[in-house]
Amino acid sequence: ERSVHSLIVAFDTIYAATDSGVYAISQDGRGEMIFRASEDERPCTALATIAETLFVGTSRGVKYRTAESGSWAVLGGGFHSEPVSRLRSDGTFLYIAAGQKVYRYDPQSGQSQIIFISTSSHFEAEESDSDSPVITSASSIKDLWVDSQKLLIADNSGIFESRLDGQERRLLVTAQSLPAKI
Repeated sequence: ERSVHSLIVAFDTIYAATDSGVYAISQDGRGEMIFRASEDERPCTALATIAETLFVGTSRGVKYRTAESGSWAVLGGGFHSEPVSRLRSDGTFLYIAAGQKVYRYDPQSGQSQIIFISTSSHFEAEESDSDSPVITSASSIKDLWVDSQKLLIADNSGIFESRLDGQERRLLVTAQSLPAKI
């Protein structure tokens, strides 16, 4: 069985992350596998782009390829062996949901920073190495959304909001407060 876990449209091509790898699909529907995941990298779960670079999240970290090189490499930054559930980009930084953490990766410097940890059964603020609070919650990261000013993070306990300047992080809504039926 082949499942699609993520789609992205970039460089006039549709990319699909699947159980076995990444496919590039042209606008006329023809596809080819451009990344074949090894057994320990499967499944490929997430896709994102910054400039001319395509990133793929796997069960063993993040791989990337540039339009210039065309070959795949392992993305460094402290999350290379963690399962990645989501990738998002604001055009400058790559946001990586890996295990119970969200990293902000700067492709210019090659540096990453943990900006969210989902580890405890209650909401609290901790101090990180960068003197900005890290929000903790109850479970692994399910989804991310980012724009030019904020990052939204969803897990089983709720939805969290973090301003990209690091000045404010807060629990936006708990999962229990959402209506059971609409």
